[in-house]
Amino acid sequence: GCTVPSLIPATATFTAWVYLADNAPGGLQAEFFVQDTKQHNWAWYSSQTPVALTPGKWTQVKGTWAAGNWTNPVLKIGLEIKPTGSISDQQFMVRVDDIRIWK
Repeated sequence: GCTVPSLIPATATFTAWVYLADNAPGGLQAEFFVQDTKQHNWAWYSSQTPVALTPGKWTQVKGTWAAGNWTNPVLKIGLEIKPTGSISDQQFMVRVDDIRIWK
């Protein structure tokens, strides 16, 4: 994640384009997160629906929240890429482009 220099609206929409290399395993998905600060117990808020990623293709990832329950200013925002099941340990390239936060 990255630190956040300004306030994040509770109804913000996050978007980014994610590319997985051809040799990436199937069954990966991405979602955005917002993390609160220490005084708010490091709470972690994931976006509503993870997006399936396809090796060898660019995929737009969109993160929305019905209501962001975080406390501004937040500590971090980020994009998490995770498996839907178990995957073998391998290395592959991931590219992320055009990250936006919409109020």
